[in-house]
Amino acid sequence: MSDENKSGNPRAFSRMRLRDYFAGQALAGDMSEETFSSDAEDEFISERVQLYYRIADAMLMQRIGKGKEDEDY
Repeated sequence: MSDENKSGNPRAFSRMRLRDYFAGQALAGDMSEETFSSDAEDEFISERVQLYYRIADAMLMQRIGKGKEDEDY
């Protein structure tokens, strides 16, 4: 993976893909609702992470469906 995107601009985080960014945004939204405690069980956290990536995958599929396929995800 190149350290530049298709436009030749440097990536903010060279190893982060759009899928990871979308999952992180889902996490941030969840954390803002204060439904996630700092002492949550590992199983709960694992389930939430799976959900965040499912949400990210749905966002990417929506982009592809709109004809805006992004090779960098």
